[in-house]
Amino acid sequence: MSRLGHETVRSFAESCAPLDDGDPKIEVCRRMVEAQPRNPEALRQYVLALARFYRARDPWKPLSELFALEGERPSTYGEVGAAMLGARQFDDARKLFERATALWPADPTTPYHLGRAHLGLHAFGPAADAFAVAVRLDSTLADAHAYSAVALAQLGRLDDSRRHCAIATRYLEAALVDRVADVDAWLGLAYCAGIVARDREAVSCFERALAIDASGARATPELVDVIKTSYGAVGRQPPAPLPQRP
Repeated sequence: MSRLGHETVRSFAESCAPLDDGDPKIEVCRRMVEAQPRNPEALRQYVLALARFYRARDPWKPLSELFALEGERPSTYGEVGAAMLGARQFDDARKLFERATALWPADPTTPYHLGRAHLGLHAFGPAADAFAVAVRLDSTLADAHAYSAVALAQLGRLDDSRRHCAIATRYLEAALVDRVADVDAWLGLAYCAGIVARDREAVSCFERALAIDASGARATPELVDVIKTSYGAVGRQPPAPLPQRP
C-alpha cells in the first residue's frame, strides 16, 4: 500500500462510516480491514458499506470473519439486515433474518424483518406467516400489524387485513409523537387509512412519509398502490401535521 493509502486508512481508523456510501467508501473500509484484520469494528463498517451500496452478496465473507471474532450478536444481524433491506437486497436479507429467527426465537423484531424481506420478494404467504410470529411474540408491534395488513390484503384476506390495520393505527397514533421522523409509522397510517377510504388522511400521511424519505416511502409497491387510489380520489394534499407533545 502507498504512503498516501496508509494515511487515508489512518484518517478513518476509528470508522469509515462518515464517508458517503459508494465505491470509494468501500475501498477505504476494505483497506482498514486489510490494515487491521482482527478489528471487529473495521470489519463491521466494511460489511455495512458493502450492504448499503447494493453489494449484499459481497458482505458474507467479512461477516463470517466478524462472527468468528466476536460471535453472533443480535445487534449485528439487525444492523446488517437493515442495510440490506434499505438497499432492497431482499433475498440476502431473507437469508440473514432466517438465521436470526433461529438464533433468537423470542425476539419479535427478527420475524418482523424477515417478513419485510419476504414482502420485498412478493412472497406474501411467507411474509404473512413471519408477521404473525412477530405479533404473537409482541402484540403491540405496530409495524408488524401494518405490514401484516399489506401482505394479507395481497392474499385476499381483507377482513384480517382491516383487523390488523385497526390495531396498527391505534398503536401508531399513540406513539406518533415519538416517531415523527420514522417513515414506517407514517406509511402504516397512510395504508390503513387508504384501505378504508379515508383518502385525505391516507394521502397526507403518505406526503409526510415522502418528506422524510422519498425512496423508503415508495419501497413497497403493494402499499403504494393503495395510496395511488386515494390520490385518484382527492388529489395531492399537504403533509400531515406533526403531533405535539402535551
